[in-house]
Amino acid sequence: MVLPPGLMKKVSRIREDNVHGAIDIARECCRIFHYNAEAKPERIQEMALALLEAQGSMATVVNLVNQVLFTVDEGGNVPDMIDHYLEHLTTSIDKIAENSIPLFKGSDIIVTHSSGLTVKRTIIRAHEKGLEPRVICSESRPNNEGTRLAEELFSMGIDTTLVVDSAIFQEIEGADMVLLGADSISIQGLVNKIGTKGIAQVSRALKKDLYVLAGTDKILPLGVRPYYKDHRNATEIYKGKSNLKVLNYYFDLTSMGLMDGLVTEDGTMDIYSLMDFFDSNEAHPLLKESDN
Repeated sequence: MVLPPGLMKKVSRIREDNVHGAIDIARECCRIFHYNAEAKPERIQEMALALLEAQGSMATVVNLVNQVLFTVDEGGNVPDMIDHYLEHLTTSIDKIAENSIPLFKGSDIIVTHSSGLTVKRTIIRAHEKGLEPRVICSESRPNNEGTRLAEELFSMGIDTTLVVDSAIFQEIEGADMVLLGADSISIQGLVNKIGTKGIAQVSRALKKDLYVLAGTDKILPLGVRPYYKDHRNATEIYKGKSNLKVLNYYFDLTSMGLMDGLVTEDGTMDIYSLMDFFDSNEAHPLLKESDN
């Protein structure tokens, strides 16, 4: 089955979106499902797999597709399922922010990388509670979303410093804590903005606390392959005339064993409770077949 041109255009926009985070992209996918809620089950299934192919590295999209496929199989109400998923995405951010507050001890120096919505909301919540965090943001090249995060935090009166990506490692030495978001979490590890692996390794070597702030919607169903080294548009990092080989990675993979904990809407998970969650998170057969 071939999707209509208008629908394919929307899917292509999601595929090409390299600015918005996982939650925003999942919300856009939800809107697409809502617009096509009256389609035949075969069409909804085809649409789900197209969205999976478009943004399969983002667990919020994978889990959304997983739930849609199960709902279609069971003859359930897809719009109601979508509404429930959207509500969970929206409410979990505030719950994670609240659950993260005990990590702060006062005027902590916080290092962060990229611009996850959950990390931003957590820092803002700490500021609102008078904890006065001091934040160091990396640029997060090639799209500099970390720069935008730094501007937003500074505009809210939060003590914020911006550094180039390669300087973030020396800033960890003087930091109290590292807070990171996630695009996906699986038995393989944490998929997040390129540079996360180095940050985690340096944090461990310097014995600095490192927490990942992410909802359970970021945890992939067991059996879904989450990570591949995709190369994005080379001109984002090199516009010269030389026929130079350019590898523009967006993501890397980091062992969850390098983290001190995963803060979710349900509380903080250690590596053992995370493994239990993997075991209970079932994947639809088509997700395994797609090998995204």
